[in-house]
Amino acid sequence: MPAAERRERMLALLESTQLPDPPRIANSFPHQLSGGQCQRVVIAMALAMNPDLLIADEPTTALDVTTQAQVLKLVRELRGRGQHGILFITHDFGVVAQIADRIAVMEGGRLVEIGERDQVLNAPAHAYTRKLIAAVPALHPELHTPSADGEMALRIEHLTKTYTVGGSSVAALRNVSLQLPRGKTLAIVGESGSGKSTLVKAAIRLVDSDSGHVWVGDTDFLALRGSALAANRRRIQMIFQDPYGSLNPRHRVGDIIARAAQLRGLSAKDAWAEAGDLLEQVGLKRDALKRKPRQFSGGQRQRIGIARALAMRPEVLIADESVSAWMCRCKNRCWNCWPNCSSG
Repeated sequence: MPAAERRERMLALLESTQLPDPPRIANSFPHQLSGGQCQRVVIAMALAMNPDLLIADEPTTALDVTTQAQVLKLVRELRGRGQHGILFITHDFGVVAQIADRIAVMEGGRLVEIGERDQVLNAPAHAYTRKLIAAVPALHPELHTPSADGEMALRIEHLTKTYTVGGSSVAALRNVSLQLPRGKTLAIVGESGSGKSTLVKAAIRLVDSDSGHVWVGDTDFLALRGSALAANRRRIQMIFQDPYGSLNPRHRVGDIIARAAQLRGLSAKDAWAEAGDLLEQVGLKRDALKRKPRQFSGGQRQRIGIARALAMRPEVLIADESVSAWMCRCKNRCWNCWPNCSSG
């Protein structure tokens, strides 16, 4: 295939996954795209081979609901063409209801139920299937948070960030200001590429901002340098969106969590014990302490990331799509894990 034809085909594939401005996306590096945009690029790569069988392993994980609907629409269109068999792997029964013709349910390495979609969803035969369906959250859940005393845990003032892509400036953040009271949770909602992840990365100084202030209590984080910055980092912690790239694959899970606890001054013995307690809080067993991240699923790795962040006892906890790979029944446990810090 000539180069010009290959590029035309590539741009068409990017457009088919509802990516904005395909030429710009094509000229971008992965780190310049949001998590949802990267996921859609991977879908386009799989479609490029025109496969007979398309295996979609959690393809909508970490996508916002609008983008997820677009991807599911694309998958339905592919199914309608009759050119691909699609094996769709997911933990989300909301997605299952939209996409599947037949459903197979697995537990502990065993296939416990298989049948037509409506049969499984409306009259599940196995107890595990019934448990999963019952755990799907309601739109208006009853939440209980500690009462706040009016003091702000986090204040972001006039935060601005611009990237340069292909010689052009792209405004990721435009004069953003917000406040988070102590003991409260602030949800930041938006489509993929809207600036959500850039906002929190700038807040904890993983990327440099162009201007603005980030106050944790009475401390301006953006004004800190050197040892002062290092001493204050534990006050604001982040649970990262990518469970595969945020944990060191060479270290045991217990060491990853215990090192965070030791930064608070705990002894190695006490830090190891606390690491086990934190794993149990997020729904993992203590024997996970001696295993490495590669031995866990994406959802389990996200729980390890939550345990690591909690080990620092932060004043502000930033959760960037932190439960995107969790089953609903595990998400319900998650919200009870951080009662003593403000979260966003």
